[in-house]
Amino acid sequence: MDRDIDWLFRKNRFTGADRMGDANQLTAALTTRLLDGPSGRERLRASIGQIQYFEDRRVNLNPDEPPQTSANSGLIAQGQVNLSSRWAVQGGVQLEPDNNDILRGALDVRYYGNPRQLVNVSYLVDRDQPDLSLSDQIHSVDIAFFWPLSAQWRTMARWNQALNTDRNLETLAGLEYEDCCWALRVVARQYRDSPADADAQTSFYMELELKGLSRLGSGLESVLQSSIIGYQPIRY
Repeated sequence: MDRDIDWLFRKNRFTGADRMGDANQLTAALTTRLLDGPSGRERLRASIGQIQYFEDRRVNLNPDEPPQTSANSGLIAQGQVNLSSRWAVQGGVQLEPDNNDILRGALDVRYYGNPRQLVNVSYLVDRDQPDLSLSDQIHSVDIAFFWPLSAQWRTMARWNQALNTDRNLETLAGLEYEDCCWALRVVARQYRDSPADADAQTSFYMELELKGLSRLGSGLESVLQSSIIGYQPIRY
């Protein structure tokens, strides 16, 4: 699970029900917001926080892993500036618990015209990968968008590339048709589960949804939501 301000307050540090993290800890965080008086629109939000652990964490994804012994989570800070109703810039940083080195940092520029128009450009520095040593870093650029071609047709794509290793992390391209009665989504995707994987996997998806009746094919909507942050199906 990505470590952000919301992660500091989660009851379980794992996703799914097969792992319940043991927790004896206290979270402290501070958030400030700047609101536009006449419109009430949020212009700026900035947060910083940290978890203080009172016991070692014995529950891990792999039972053979040793307990996690760090005394705290390291500082986590993030902020967002809404330049207008459509443009926003946001960023975040996570520090290592022991030496305050940057474990993870991100900068994101987003254009959100409406629920059918989005362009997102991100730059990420990441050392928090289970398959990489702490001396390794992933410097990646991530470009994703969905855009209408007409009232019913919409195109979508994502390109996520590790710059320092010249390795494609994910490429996705697809088309979507949706009206009041049915929807069709077709997507091609090449991806790696981990930046350390030598070979990429290729998948093709097709989903036909008969609204109010049934859906042929499953899982594509969740794939698109995880690949393109902000994606939502068109609803008439």
